[in-house]
Amino acid sequence: MNSSKLITFFFIFFVAVSCTPRSLSVAQKNACMAPSANFKALDAIHSTKIHAILWAKKFAKQASSKELSLSDKCRQTQILIKALYGLRDGESATWENPQNNTSGKIKILNTIVQTGIWGYGGCRDYLSYIKIDDKLETFKFRACPKELGAFELVDSAGFPIPGHLYFAGWYFYDYRFFE
Repeated sequence: MNSSKLITFFFIFFVAVSCTPRSLSVAQKNACMAPSANFKALDAIHSTKIHAILWAKKFAKQASSKELSLSDKCRQTQILIKALYGLRDGESATWENPQNNTSGKIKILNTIVQTGIWGYGGCRDYLSYIKIDDKLETFKFRACPKELGAFELVDSAGFPIPGHLYFAGWYFYDYRFFE
């Protein structure tokens, strides 16, 4: 690898690493941690547990893409907490910020009621929609209350999956591991 490629790689790496923690730490400091509002940063951090090259790609993608403002992250977090604690299956909560050309929505899909060795009683599956400048991103998550006492759930192949994060009394998991 010639020196210019190496320098370019390290520059991109430095920018990605230095930008990511700041936006996520500001969101965390302000209790605005909805997984969809912080997905790219959380996904990059989560991928460090999986593979180094995947981690570098996701950090670079997160650093170069437009993200929600702190106030929009907080709005998404507020409707998420409202939805998890107060909405019935099939119901939705939304917000909109015309000034930033952003909006969001949480739709509760279902509440898991079975318990036992493979049951996650009380977990809620939901869709989260984030729209920035007319670009819509959809995320699907499983949120499980702290009372279940487990940070890792078993995925569809039988492997333990750690949550993306814990906040507001819930563990959050990327749903793609359960399909």
